[in-house]
Amino acid sequence: MVYTIEKILKRYGTGMILKHGQREESFRGFLQPSRSKSLQNLGKEFSPLGRIPDGMYVLLAPEDMEAECGDTVVLADKSYELRRVEKVIYGNKNLYTWALCREKGGEDTWAMQS
Repeated sequence: MVYTIEKILKRYGTGMILKHGQREESFRGFLQPSRSKSLQNLGKEFSPLGRIPDGMYVLLAPEDMEAECGDTVVLADKSYELRRVEKVIYGNKNLYTWALCREKGGEDTWAMQS
């Protein structure tokens, strides 16, 4: 199963860069908007500097990627901060890395409570 997931990521994944401190690592994975119905994803918000980026994103990356909360993923001209990182495990093997991300820029509403 590990081989199958690696093959899918390499063949169909999009090239991205992980920035961890001063180190940069290229990898192929999937980054897509989270379709949750949380308040962060329902309304459009604006700050004095313009529109605040929409909600959260889910990242699927190779199992051996050394990512931590606070790292940055760069895709094209946008940057995403990793907010939660987990290894998905099947049996006793890591299958892939799952992360919840927020597009950088704009106001941070991660911990705001109404």
